[in-house]
Amino acid sequence: MFLSATPLLAWLPASLLLLPITIAIYRQFFHPLASVPGPRLAAVSIFWQAYHVRRGKLFAPRLHAIYGPAVRIGPNEVIFNSKEAYDIIYGAGSPYGKSDFYWTMGYPPRFDWRLRRNVPDCLHLLCEFDPARYKLQRRLIGPTYSTSNMRRHEGAVDGVLERFVSKLRSMAGEEVDLMEWMHLLSLECLTAATLSQTPKWIEEGNDQGMMEDNYNKVWLNWSVLGLFDGAVLLSQLVPSLKRVITKLLTLPAADNPGMSKFYAFARSRLNERLNEPSESSTHRDILDDLLRLYRERPEFSEKYLKSMTMSNMAAGHETVASALISVVTLVCSHPDAKAHVREELLRMHTSGSGASAPLSLETCLTSLPYTQACVREALRLQPVVGVSAPRVVPAEMDGGLHLHGNRFPPGTVVGCNPFALHRNREVFGEDAAEFRPERWLDGDEQKIRLMERVSLAFGGTSRSCPGRSLAELIMYKAVPVMFSEFDIEVSVPGKLEEMRYYFLSMITGVKARFKA
Repeated sequence: MFLSATPLLAWLPASLLLLPITIAIYRQFFHPLASVPGPRLAAVSIFWQAYHVRRGKLFAPRLHAIYGPAVRIGPNEVIFNSKEAYDIIYGAGSPYGKSDFYWTMGYPPRFDWRLRRNVPDCLHLLCEFDPARYKLQRRLIGPTYSTSNMRRHEGAVDGVLERFVSKLRSMAGEEVDLMEWMHLLSLECLTAATLSQTPKWIEEGNDQGMMEDNYNKVWLNWSVLGLFDGAVLLSQLVPSLKRVITKLLTLPAADNPGMSKFYAFARSRLNERLNEPSESSTHRDILDDLLRLYRERPEFSEKYLKSMTMSNMAAGHETVASALISVVTLVCSHPDAKAHVREELLRMHTSGSGASAPLSLETCLTSLPYTQACVREALRLQPVVGVSAPRVVPAEMDGGLHLHGNRFPPGTVVGCNPFALHRNREVFGEDAAEFRPERWLDGDEQKIRLMERVSLAFGGTSRSCPGRSLAELIMYKAVPVMFSEFDIEVSVPGKLEEMRYYFLSMITGVKARFKA
């Protein structure tokens, strides 16, 4: 006798209601991470984290103040703010691989017959999941991006700085958007050093809305979408669904007309140089170094060449701009620090050691200790990444990670939020939440080395930023030029901790006057 379908259908709504309740109870009370403190809703659903990231809220420092060094911010994710966690997760030789979050920012993957994703071999260092391939890529480009080689491109940066100063002088202290102008400066410096040509947007005083769109659309989109790996996977399998998913999550489309315009300019220059006979080239830029590598090392493919060239601008224009915004905003918001910087620069110029601007990088690094300390302090308090750099406890660690009285099984997503880590009082002192450049000059070498080590300003030791020397070349030359040539005034629209921060972190809404 067949069972009637009516009772089964009657149970269906109850079953659909019971399933999420059962999942919530399991995650809250029986999950392997159930003992890890944190917001209750965060333990139940990733939507807690997505909600706060969608609003750009900087929640990590507050959560650590409430719950301690380990905080559960998702059903399977925990963040830390301790030096012990930093060493384990990001230290040299760490086996902790990147989490699925990074799929949303990389090239479209290849799928095998089991629908497993494989990263295409295109040299995308931020989103490279294969550790062996990553090590090979870093070895290949290492000499090109070494500190000594980057200094060869100092003249290109000087040329941009001179144009930047000239344009701002012509504006006679007119109020400008600091984000746009620091972006113009960083973009043109990077392009000049890489391609020996720039789009000349400084003279236009307009970045085509590129930074505004990228921060408020692209980075917002990626920062939230990356939390939903199932949605990312679906959009990769069926690209036409990406806009539907974006709308369902109430996110802006990751479109940027200004970026497209710039990329067209950069790709055009790249293709011209690629087709140029090597013996006729007179360029002495980073692309010249990469072209030489391409011609001498078969494993450095044309894909690698094009990807690395574009990455110079794509990976650097926002991060360098963010760092410069932080330095200018924080120094100008602290009158004593600003006065000290200008006094140090005045002494340097009047002593005859730096009679002409821009100062040499060597002078900036060896003879401007307070100015250099301000840059380091700004990168500490306002790092360019606003969320955890997520890693995964390796499967080969049978016992998992044991830290701060908890066990985190293999597969757990773990990481340190730079804003929280850089405010650790054991590492940076009781005043870790304050802007105090003097902490880098106090003379305790052991303490300074510890602060330098426990830093995510340029990524963790195991996956550090390959363009660090280029970024530092620009920052350590641009900051002295700006503060020696201008009396800078800033207007900050609110508390920094209440601004919007995504995976990329940037102080926004600041207006500035550069008075000659």
